[in-house]
Amino acid sequence: MRTNRHRDVMLVAALIVGLLILWNRTVPGQAPAGKPMVKWEYRSSGTLDVFGSRFDEKLDKWGREGWELVTTTRPNPNNRDIICMFKRALP
Repeated sequence: MRTNRHRDVMLVAALIVGLLILWNRTVPGQAPAGKPMVKWEYRSSGTLDVFGSRFDEKLDKWGREGWELVTTTRPNPNNRDIICMFKRALP
């Protein structure tokens, strides 16, 4: 009898925890309650030579301007060029 009661208590506790998690969950793309949604602007770097002399300078400059590097892609695997995608929060 004690084992059944213990199991029932654990089951109810797990159910309550699960409901609390679902209740506090936000929908993707939705700001948490009480916080305004951040709006972003995006930019593409155009094609850059990864090993070029000005590559780091350009990344540093865009970082100082508030741009965050999000992803890179290599349009042609046969050369060193990449395209960088950046984002920054709108004021």
